[in-house]
Amino acid sequence: MNHNLNETVDKLTKENDQLLTNVNTLLNEKEEQYKQLNEASERLNSQTILNEQLSRKLNKNEQRFVKLEMDFQEEKLTNKQLVENVQNLKNEMDNKDKEIIEIRAQMNALILHISCGDKLKQEANEDELKQNPWQSNHSTINTATVSKNPITTNQILTQSQIKQKLFA
Repeated sequence: MNHNLNETVDKLTKENDQLLTNVNTLLNEKEEQYKQLNEASERLNSQTILNEQLSRKLNKNEQRFVKLEMDFQEEKLTNKQLVENVQNLKNEMDNKDKEIIEIRAQMNALILHISCGDKLKQEANEDELKQNPWQSNHSTINTATVSKNPITTNQILTQSQIKQKLFA
């Protein structure tokens, strides 16, 4: 019995040692898993912080993008209006150029008409003088008044001079 008892105690001691070894192994594994859990938790926290920072940056960039897109649309509209204004001004300039050409032609015709009329009057006065020398005083006065014509061929304005006067 004593022997049985000793055997049982030895057996129980071995089992106890085995259980202690198992408990120590499990405790070591538990500590290792706890360390890994803490490391994973720290990584998760840092990733969460990084994710929040990136989310804020993303929101700022999205707002900036929306603003840039609105600015782009506004610039696009402004450019379209500027192109239309430039085209309208070109059309207006073309019309003004045509008007200037017409006015110059009318001025030239008027100057030619007046010059021819002056020349005809002067020739008529000279013929009258030749025929009636006693009216020389009267003829001189007529030629003097005829030569006071305010428009001469030297006064015809060029197209660029007319533009300058019109748009000054």
